Amino acid sequence: MNTLLRNRTDICAQLQVAFICQRENASWFIYHFPFGIVYLSNRKENNEMSFGQNLQFLRKMRKGMTQEDLAEKMGVSRQTISKWEIDSAFPEMEKAIALCNLFACSLDELLRKNMNSDSEAYTNMRVEKVLPFRYTRYVVISGSPEDDAIKHIKDWASSYKIEQPEIIGWDFPKVSQEQINVYHMHGYAAACIIPKDFITTSSEIEVITQTDQQYAVITIKEPFKAPFSLIPNAYKTLMRYMDVNNFKHKQIKDVLSCFEKVYEKDGVSYMDVYIAIES
Repeated sequence: MNTLLRNRTDICAQLQVAFICQRENASWFIYHFPFGIVYLSNRKENNEMSFGQNLQFLRKMRKGMTQEDLAEKMGVSRQTISKWEIDSAFPEMEKAIALCNLFACSLDELLRKNMNSDSEAYTNMRVEKVLPFRYTRYVVISGSPEDDAIKHIKDWASSYKIEQPEIIGWDFPKVSQEQINVYHMHGYAAACIIPKDFITTSSEIEVITQTDQQYAVITIKEPFKAPFSLIPNAYKTLMRYMDVNNFKHKQIKDVLSCFEKVYEKDGVSYMDVYIAIES
């Protein structure tokens, strides 16, 4: 066994992933568990995720970082980065740990897990400044609150002659454990962005104002083809984008911490997912 592996059992005990080596042109992961058990698995045989694909995914997430940029940070050549990304060579332990520090991930994630949720459905991850806006909302807690909340807020917009209303929505967290565990309910808030020229004196309408705010944003193409996988994974991908670029999630009372907006363009449906970040 390589002495490098034995010298880092303290790291192995915490991260479970110790070292990558090559044997007869096949890629092997060596896992070292706290009780000294060593397990080797051939990634090519069990079809685990490629380290190279994970690295390429993380690099592209970091503000369009090039292979040259990453090579400079790692103190290696661009050709070395290229070899890492096609799995024809692997970094030494020190470099692997440096990659984890740079991309805010663990060795276990980098080497073993499928971090590449970069589906073709996901496009245009970016930071966007959302200008101040006013909105009114409607909250539903039920077994399937999304449709009910959106229908209600659209009907409200129609009743006030608001044409082509801009609708946003987000999960409503104030649900009891009994509602969740016994009745399998959850909450959802749908809101209508109020046009600038909209004026009402009705006391029945709660108008909420939000100031300008920076958001990390991801666009999902045709989100309802597989909503139970595409939408949750979009949030995970966007949060990974935030981690890689050192963006902190902003959660304060007067700002929507996250929301989603559905729209159509050229006959194709899209959803933009927004997560508030600190400036």
